[in-house]
Amino acid sequence: VKLAKNELIEAAAYLNDAYKMSVEINNSVNTVKCALELGNLNLKLNNNKEAYEWFDKTAKQSVQFGMKETVWRSLYGKALAVLNSDTNQSLEFLIDAVDIVEKMRADLKIEELTNGFFFDKKDLYDKIILLYADWGKPEKALEYLERFKSRNFIDLLGNHRINFADTQTNIVYNRIKTLRGQIDNTERQIAVTKDEPRRKRITVRLTEMQANEARLLTQLKLM
Repeated sequence: VKLAKNELIEAAAYLNDAYKMSVEINNSVNTVKCALELGNLNLKLNNNKEAYEWFDKTAKQSVQFGMKETVWRSLYGKALAVLNSDTNQSLEFLIDAVDIVEKMRADLKIEELTNGFFFDKKDLYDKIILLYADWGKPEKALEYLERFKSRNFIDLLGNHRINFADTQTNIVYNRIKTLRGQIDNTERQIAVTKDEPRRKRITVRLTEMQANEARLLTQLKLM
């Protein structure tokens, strides 16, 4: 409520008290959430150094407690905290955050959970796209634009039975759905495979499937 009213200084006092209390009672989930919000609050106050420190603390605690959602959010926060002072470092944090997000999506076993998964992550991709565009690297900007669009497109349509009027369009769409399932399974295999030569072979196969998916998506958009 305090954050919504923009009463930031008073909110900081409440959040600091909540953080200390969470630490005292050993509530790891609330500890991480409070640290993340303190990072966000300090960003609003333009206290980038303090924000970075809170996000860094959040990232370490999130990894320790296995909280992937707050890992990527804290990396995103760190990226914003250094955006004006070190764009190279900011980009590294953003790319790391995207990698975690895409692994989280690949790990989802329940199809319904994938619907709209990327909805609240658009800003993350947008920041990378804008940085590459500002650096005169349109090919990299387009790469991340397509990564976001293709993953979001399939997730949004994936939980609905869709019949296009055109038979050929239906064929292409169903190929994409089938291929997306194969890609998800392959990404899970990579995540659990410890044998490095086998990981490399699977990664090559994954790259080929992703290229095929991109081609089919382009074909579908032109229909």
